[in-house]
Amino acid sequence: LTEPLTTNATTTGWQLSENDAFENPIAYTNQTLNETYNGWYLRYVAANGQIAAYSNVVTITVNALPTVAITGNTSFCEGGNTTLTASEGASYAWSNQATTQAITVNEGGRYAVTVTDNNGCSNTAYTSVTVNALPEVTISGASTICAGAETTLTANGAATYEWPGYLDAQTATLLIAQAGIYQV
Repeated sequence: LTEPLTTNATTTGWQLSENDAFENPIAYTNQTLNETYNGWYLRYVAANGQIAAYSNVVTITVNALPTVAITGNTSFCEGGNTTLTASEGASYAWSNQATTQAITVNEGGRYAVTVTDNNGCSNTAYTSVTVNALPEVTISGASTICAGAETTLTANGAATYEWPGYLDAQTATLLIAQAGIYQV
């Protein structure tokens, strides 16, 4: 707000009051009002230390910035993806140019979203996404056995294991007694 008043005065400024009666106002002597406080403001002009003129009352409401967060898994395995979701807002601007509340990403990196609320106020949140390499799993053990014999296959290279087709086999080892193709 930089509304000039026509006068021959030497000082101009603003007065802030917590109510419209202007009891115990706070004076600001700057020409431009860039305030972050709610309240009623009067533009004044002073000459020789005395207020010579007032403008109309200007009411300023300062809206809080929206609280912005990004939720979702911030890591996934190579070949996968994850969905990142921003806090509720009126509009969205992601660093990957998306304009929706949620995005699905398949690359690692830093992602940002600016959320604008219904008052036109904006705030930004950031998150980093990591893509984990797939484990290199190997199976060791005898590849041939005699009829009626058993062998143990052992998986290596990962933290947990699952042998498809063997519901109870979620360990690194699998005892087998039949020919076949085994995978982990």
